[in-house]
Amino acid sequence: MSSELETDVQTDLGPGDIADLLEEHDGKPVVLLQHNQAKYDLAEWKDNPVENNFAWNVILGEVNWHGVTMAKSDFEDSVDKIIAASDGDNDVGADDGSVDIPQLSAAEFQAEFDWNGMQDRKMAKLCHEWIVENENIIFSNDTVLLFDDGIWVPDEPRVARILQELLGGHYGNNVKEEYINGYVKAHDEYRVDWDDGMGLDPGMTAVENGLLDLKKGEIIRDLEPDDRAIVKLSTTWDGIDAECEEWENYLRTSVEANGRPVLQEYVGLCLDTGHYPHKKALMLLGGGDNGKGVFEGIVTKMLGNNNVSNDDLRDMGNQFGLQRLRTMAANINSDIHGGKIKETSMFKKLTGEDFVRVEGKHQTATQMKNPAKMIFAANSIPSVEDAQRAFYARWLLVQFPNRFTKNPDDGYMNADLSLEARIKENELSGVLAWAVKGYQRLNEQGHFTGTHTAEYNREQWTNYQDTTGTFIRNYIQQGNPVVDEGANGRMPVDQVFELYKKFISTTPTGEKSKRMLNNYITADFRYPDAETVVDSIPDGEGGKKAGRVWDGIYVPKEARDEISEQYKESL
Repeated sequence: MSSELETDVQTDLGPGDIADLLEEHDGKPVVLLQHNQAKYDLAEWKDNPVENNFAWNVILGEVNWHGVTMAKSDFEDSVDKIIAASDGDNDVGADDGSVDIPQLSAAEFQAEFDWNGMQDRKMAKLCHEWIVENENIIFSNDTVLLFDDGIWVPDEPRVARILQELLGGHYGNNVKEEYINGYVKAHDEYRVDWDDGMGLDPGMTAVENGLLDLKKGEIIRDLEPDDRAIVKLSTTWDGIDAECEEWENYLRTSVEANGRPVLQEYVGLCLDTGHYPHKKALMLLGGGDNGKGVFEGIVTKMLGNNNVSNDDLRDMGNQFGLQRLRTMAANINSDIHGGKIKETSMFKKLTGEDFVRVEGKHQTATQMKNPAKMIFAANSIPSVEDAQRAFYARWLLVQFPNRFTKNPDDGYMNADLSLEARIKENELSGVLAWAVKGYQRLNEQGHFTGTHTAEYNREQWTNYQDTTGTFIRNYIQQGNPVVDEGANGRMPVDQVFELYKKFISTTPTGEKSKRMLNNYITADFRYPDAETVVDSIPDGEGGKKAGRVWDGIYVPKEARDEISEQYKESL
């Protein structure tokens, strides 16, 4: 036997590797019996033909039995002896020839066997017999998961630590590969189907202090491996009456009245991790400095930072990034980019319990149903290129109409800069109880409070998408009535802009410039004669002054009254 064969690293070989080995040695099967690893691979393939895709038969077919001195029957007998010797590995160690491996402590297991010179495969087999009874390891979604602090998490490096504890200085990376590839990935004891076997039952959620029944609002018991939980909230359950006074005050000052129950119900839906029974996504609308960020930050903290992803709506078509949604409670994106969304089919699948194709790094592509609820926020809502009725029907639109500021003299509400930190520090259990109440109401109703039709959402989306255009369409008219005495039947540019600013302040968008409004009006084909000219206008002190006025358009009185009334209501 060559020195190359004598020093081969003990690593699993594939049928192609062994076929190459045969070819390199003129098809002589005896070479395989002399190879440190090939003989054990052949024994495994012969002993378990179905699990190994009948690789044993493939190798037998590679040998020209008429051209070699070894008989086929002798070759098979030699492999059978390796199988028989391997079957006796379980009983190595005790004086009487047997040992109850699962009953040993890790230290006893390490001391029980003579590891010197033992094949890596034999070590892996003995470790498997101990681990399968004493540790919690499963293989699902092409991933090795271990039970840790109440939930199942991907943690293949911990397998190495367990094997090191069992084998001490005899551990090597080859043993881990033998164990993971030969047992964890191949044996039914470890395999769990992700879609049918992983995740909690509907209406249950994992929290810091146990398994929470959302319908009952109470902890049932501690979390157990058989619960198959993969998401645990980072908040403790303190009962349905846990207080969150500052949180509720924040919602009253920041969120439109009819949107508050919707927020409560949707965050409640996020607690039902692993399930997406309502085909809805949440859109938070409002200009800058209006409290959306506080809502997102506190909800993220209550759910757990590790349980929330942050993908943009425009990235929903990327199959390579969607894999992580399997283990998320929610996807919360704090600022959708403006512009245009060109494709919505993936968004509709993710919010509709449809299977989508996903592909993790270095993993086989699989199908999944998305469990992560979708929450987005926008200062300027994007346009949608291929939006159909089903797209608009998916949305719950909630406005954050007020603006908060650090400047006490600018007419806006004062910002409480430490509010978010205080709620996170003192009221997360209360926020969790608030969300559970929302879940319970949603479950009883079977739908979200005040849910609108797809047609209504489409109209609102269009208005929010282009508030300047909405102002012009709804309030500007063609003509030159006498609006202010002394303006010669023309409307001052500043007056139109002040009405526009009041209107904008009642919508979930930020302020726009006078130049933008003027450009919109002059570019609108409905007002081909509209232009600004210099004319005499009131100076505010009973006199007149020269100023720019609109010639050809105006805002009628009933429209001005409507804008003023909406503005007062928004304050």
